[in-house]
Amino acid sequence: MRKPPEPTYVPLRDQKKGRVNPMDNKVKARVLAEMVRNTELENLHTGITPSSKTGDFSDVKVVTPYGEIPWEKLSRISDTEMRTLMLDVEQSIEVGLNALENAPAEVIEQKVKILEEIGPSWDRKDFEG
Repeated sequence: MRKPPEPTYVPLRDQKKGRVNPMDNKVKARVLAEMVRNTELENLHTGITPSSKTGDFSDVKVVTPYGEIPWEKLSRISDTEMRTLMLDVEQSIEVGLNALENAPAEVIEQKVKILEEIGPSWDRKDFEG
């Protein structure tokens, strides 16, 4: 397996323009996570998650009128749900990127700070500065 390339970091503030560089890895990670998190994905994430005594879910199954489905073979999202999710994520990212494009540096920095305070980083070490 090939090792992924080392992340390239750029300054948060573009020295020439005096504003946040929207290509900054930390800005991208936080803003995109927010754009995706607050979509149809939240609806798919709700509900009861099964527990597994074995820890690998080999002991979990779904019972249907047509038979049992082992957890590891179960599709957890339907085609209709996937389509709804992708359209919602696409729209959310488009709106978010359009808003970011002309936002003053202070607004972006404030948004990133708020996102850092309220949301987990999901252990994405490659986006930490």
